[in-house]
Amino acid sequence: MGDETKAPTKAEQKIIELEKQLKEQKAKAEEAELKLKSLDRAPVVQESNETQAVLENLQAKISELEKAQKVQFITVDGKKPMYRPVAPEDIMGGDDKAVTFIARCVMKVIPGYMNEYGVEVVAPHKMIVFNYAASDIRQDGKEEDILNFCQFTTRLKSEVEFLQGHPEYGLTFGENMNEVAGHDVKEYQFKVKAAEQVNSMSPESVQEYCKMLKITNYMRKSTKELKNYIVASLVVEYKQQDKILQKNLQDRLFEQARKVANMQN
Repeated sequence: MGDETKAPTKAEQKIIELEKQLKEQKAKAEEAELKLKSLDRAPVVQESNETQAVLENLQAKISELEKAQKVQFITVDGKKPMYRPVAPEDIMGGDDKAVTFIARCVMKVIPGYMNEYGVEVVAPHKMIVFNYAASDIRQDGKEEDILNFCQFTTRLKSEVEFLQGHPEYGLTFGENMNEVAGHDVKEYQFKVKAAEQVNSMSPESVQEYCKMLKITNYMRKSTKELKNYIVASLVVEYKQQDKILQKNLQDRLFEQARKVANMQN
């Protein structure tokens, strides 16, 4: 019998891909550094600034790739990632060090996500579930809205970092009750819809979109920052669309009422 070569697992394939990406990004960074040095000796200020921005972006990507390489999943038969045990360095301290995250719904399960390098990021120790905490009634004119809140409290630095790094952080959940409660019902729905749409965008698509929005120094900003800009833009767009729909609905109701009045006369 000949030697049988064992096929690499998905996790091993991902490590190989990360190493390849890291090597490519470092080569691009070296090239950008050489170009920047040559531009520093020439009167090309605009091109020099653009190259500096590209270099900083590449360095940020290298840093993220190096972090991604360090992510180690506990697997069963090389398949599904499993949660890891809590380590002493994960614990932040006493109860005064606890961090509470809040969402505006009855209950919320925080899913894992794929980061910009195609690496699956999962909750470190267990599934994170925001449980019901309270309800409030808000009245705007004649309209009454019931606001439900749920929360998740942790003393683990690893869980705090996972939640703060999640694409939905600051959009569908956060740490400030006033910010979470401050959105009207529709705005919150629009944010959820926009976040879901933006989360699936590739880093290249994000940069192109921000270029179209004319975001200042977009090449110097992280992908997460840029996604937040896009979400804010989409929320404004959704609000405008909603106003048009509401006006069209109101016009149709007035027209129907006018026809009924004419028929009665």
